[in-house]
Amino acid sequence: QKERDSWARQASKAQNDSKQLMEAIRIEGAQKELHFGNKIVSLEKELAALRESLDREVKRSRQVQIELSDARRIISGSQNNQRDALRFLENSLFTANQQAFEILLKETEHQHELSNLHRKILDQSIELATLQESNEQKSLELKQSDRDMKVMEVSLDKSRKGFLALENVLLQQKKRTLEAVNAMVSAAVRHEQEAATRAVNLVSDVATQRRKC
Repeated sequence: QKERDSWARQASKAQNDSKQLMEAIRIEGAQKELHFGNKIVSLEKELAALRESLDREVKRSRQVQIELSDARRIISGSQNNQRDALRFLENSLFTANQQAFEILLKETEHQHELSNLHRKILDQSIELATLQESNEQKSLELKQSDRDMKVMEVSLDKSRKGFLALENVLLQQKKRTLEAVNAMVSAAVRHEQEAATRAVNLVSDVATQRRKC
C-alpha cells in the first residue's frame, strides 16, 4: 500500500511537473511565437520597404535609360546640327565676304561722293562768305539809309509843322475874308433894303401930294 501511495505521489508529482513543464513550454512557445511574429512583421515591413525602394530604383533606372536615350538622340541631333551649323556658317562667311566686298566698293564710291560733296561745300562756303560780306555791306548801307531817313523824317516833320502853321494862317485869313464878305453882303443887303424902303416911301409921298393937289 505504501509503495502504491509512493508511486501515486510520484505519478501525481510527475504529472504536475509535466503540466508545469508543458505550461512553461507553452508560455515560452507563445513568447517565442510572439517574438518571431513581431520579427516576421518587421521583416515583412523591411521587405515591403525594400520592394518599394527597388521599384523606385527600377523606375529611376528606366527614367535614366529614357534620359540616356534622349541624350543620345540629342547628341546625334546636335552633331547633325553642328554639321548644318558649320555649313550655314561657311555659307554665311561666304555671303559676308561678298557683302564686305560690296560694302568696300560702295564705301569707295561714297568716298568719291564725299570728296565731291566736300568740294561743293567748300565752294558754297566761299559763296556764303562772299554773300555775308555783301550782306554786311548792304546792312551798313541800310543803316546809313535809316539814318538818312530819320534825318529826312525830322526835316519832313519840321516842314509838316510849317505847312500846318501856314495852313492855320490861311484858314484864319480865309475866315476873316469870309467874315468881311459876309459883312459887305449884309451891308449891301441892308443898303438895298433901305433904298427900297426910301423909294417906297417916296412913291407913297408923291402919291399923297398928287391926291392933295
